[in-house]
Amino acid sequence: MDPERVKHELRRLRKATETAWAETRSLAGVLAGRVAPFAGHAAVSAVTFGGSLGAVQAGAYFCRLSCSTPIAAPLVGALGVGAASAAAGQASAALGRWRREGKPLFQADSWAGAVQVEDLVLDALLGCALFVVRVRM
Repeated sequence: MDPERVKHELRRLRKATETAWAETRSLAGVLAGRVAPFAGHAAVSAVTFGGSLGAVQAGAYFCRLSCSTPIAAPLVGALGVGAASAAAGQASAALGRWRREGKPLFQADSWAGAVQVEDLVLDALLGCALFVVRVRM
């Protein structure tokens, strides 16, 4: 085989490989740009929910509530799940506002008027409903 022909084929293969890598990096960047917001919201919601529910459980433990307490324990549990769901929803909404508007996340004026009562109630009710459905499965 002619050495010039081999060099030409190697250059062609190198260029095709570089093009393929560039397209792969471009696709990975697009996917990361579209997946990252969802992953961020999921992570913020999960951490907030877990922390809130842990705080409610610690409070119940401090108040000496246990499974043997017939009415108070399930009531505190349901209120805890609802409150943790509402807190997780508000944390996710705050992250969304921060991404859209670029406002500082932890300044007092960035939260002014941001909390919607309807959203809090909806998040709490959905959290309790999904918890009941999950427990019954």
